[in-house]
Amino acid sequence: MKIRGVYDDDGNLLNLLFKSDVQFLKTRFFARSWQLYSDWTLFKMLPHGKGTTKENASVISIIRILSEEANLWDQWDMDNRMKKHSSGKRKGGSVTDPMK
Repeated sequence: MKIRGVYDDDGNLLNLLFKSDVQFLKTRFFARSWQLYSDWTLFKMLPHGKGTTKENASVISIIRILSEEANLWDQWDMDNRMKKHSSGKRKGGSVTDPMK
């Protein structure tokens, strides 16, 4: 299963998430993991309420994995926005400062 839209140097799409993949991911485990991640990112709340050092290793792993995926998604999205922004500029010219 391929999750994120990533292109190689030739511009070929390497990863893609299909609707059938989303349905495959829709499990109780994923829903509980997503709730755990959401509680942690929004409220810094863990299931046992005793901090990260007293939490089960599996809980910390779930948070780490989903955090890394969120960071990779943000990086991919930012890269795409930068490419679109830079491709929209005129070649050979520069943007003039309106304050001059």
